[in-house]
Amino acid sequence: MPSSTAEHQSNAPPSPSKFRIAIVGGGIGGLTAALSLATFNPSLVSSNITVYEQASEYSEIGAGVSLGIQAARVLQKLGVWEAADAISGHRSRVHRSNRRWDNDELIVDAPASSSDEKVRQLWLHRAELIEILYDEIRRRGCATLETDKRVTKVEVYDSIC
Repeated sequence: MPSSTAEHQSNAPPSPSKFRIAIVGGGIGGLTAALSLATFNPSLVSSNITVYEQASEYSEIGAGVSLGIQAARVLQKLGVWEAADAISGHRSRVHRSNRRWDNDELIVDAPASSSDEKVRQLWLHRAELIEILYDEIRRRGCATLETDKRVTKVEVYDSIC
């Protein structure tokens, strides 16, 4: 049996250095995906992860976003929650109240903080969150960020299996 076939039948996973990950879209989701891959797979380096963004530069676009407690916990694990929290500012302990339209009866209060008070819901502009994620990727050097790139074709190669 040729050695290349034997290598393909091995149960050992391929080396992370052979992975090339393309993330199409450099918005909140794409930058969070790149930062997550780098955070939870430290053997991946910037040459393994490339984020492609069709805009020619990262700039202010969109509107405000609200991040719930679970999303805030993700930002905490990625090491950027403090920066987002500093922009969001402090509010009362109630994030949002839902009331009946006809008699103003309280339906539910959504708390602003987790029960352990370590994270809280955040309000910030989309551009601010993108800047936080972008800056962290640049600081760590954990992904290549390509702007002014548009996907026109996808080809699948089976070269590492």
